[in-house]
Amino acid sequence: MFKKRITTSTWNGNRFYWYFNAQEIKKERKKTTTTRVSEAPIIDGILNDAAWKDAELLTDFITFRPDNGKKVTAAYQTTVKVIYDDAAIYISATMLDPDAANIPQEFASRDNFSQADFFLVTINPNDDGQNPFEFIIQSTGNQADAKISNGNEDFNWSAVWKSDVAITPEGWQIEIEIPYRAIRFTNSPVQSWGVNFHRRLENLNEQHTWSFIDNSIGRWTQYDGLIEGFENIKPPTRLNLYPYASAATTLFEGDTQFDWSAGMDVKYGLTENFTLDATLIPDFSQVGFDDVVLNLGPFEQQFSEQRQFFTEGTELFNK
Repeated sequence: MFKKRITTSTWNGNRFYWYFNAQEIKKERKKTTTTRVSEAPIIDGILNDAAWKDAELLTDFITFRPDNGKKVTAAYQTTVKVIYDDAAIYISATMLDPDAANIPQEFASRDNFSQADFFLVTINPNDDGQNPFEFIIQSTGNQADAKISNGNEDFNWSAVWKSDVAITPEGWQIEIEIPYRAIRFTNSPVQSWGVNFHRRLENLNEQHTWSFIDNSIGRWTQYDGLIEGFENIKPPTRLNLYPYASAATTLFEGDTQFDWSAGMDVKYGLTENFTLDATLIPDFSQVGFDDVVLNLGPFEQQFSEQRQFFTEGTELFNK
C-alpha cells in the first residue's frame, strides 16, 4: 500500500496528518485486454499489418499538463493498440494533429530530448505503482528509455528494442516492439501489467495521458492503467554482452606508437530479482570530462560520477 501525505491540520494544539491511499486510485483505473497474435507486425510505422486488425482500441486521452484533467479534443486525440506473442509486446499509436505539416522534428542523440513531439510508454509488470520501465520515441524516430524508481527516471539504463515513425497528413503514428528480455516479469501462466501512455505536443506545450494522472496527489507512477490477458509467456534468459574495441596512434617527432584495447561488459539475470553486472578491462574513454572549476572556497569540490557502469541501479540504495 502506498501513501502520500497531502495536507495537515491543527486542532487544540495537535497536528493531524491526512493521507491519500493509492489503492483508491486503482478502483477507478482504466483496464483493457490485450490480444495474442500468431504473426508479428512489421515495425515500419505503417499500421497496415493484419496483427492490428482485432486489437482493442484505447483512446479518450486526458490532459496531464498544463490543464490537468481536461479532456483532449477530438482534433488532437490519440489511439493505441497493444498485442503480444511469444517473443515481445507490440504497441501502435495514432496521434491526430490538424497541423501535421508543422510537427516539431528537431533531432537529438539517444536518451536526449529536443524540440520534438514524443510518445511515451510505461510498463510495470509487477503493477506496484513504483518501478515501471519507460520507453520513449520522438517524432524524429529518436529513442529514449529509462528505469523509474519512485517517480525518478534513470536514463543510464538502456534496452534493445525496435520502433519506427511515420508522419501522415492527419498527424503521426508509431510502432514499437519491446522484447521480453528488455523487461522483467514473473513466470506466471496469466498476467496483468500496469501500463500508461503519454503524448507530448511541443507546439501546444501540452502532455496527454491515457490513464488520468492527478498531479496534485501521489506520484505519477501510481496512476497506471491495467492490461490484462497476457497468457503463457515465459521470461527469457537475460544475457547481454557489450563488447568494445579501441585503437590509437601517437606520432611525435618522427616516433610512431600504437595502442589498442578491448573488453566487454556483461549483464546476466541470475533470477527475476537479481542481475549480475561484470566488466572485463573497463574502458571509459567515451565518458565526458568534468568541467574545469576554479575553487576559491574552503570546501572541497565534488563531481558526480559519469561512468554508466557505476551509476546504473544506484537508486536501489536510496532511502
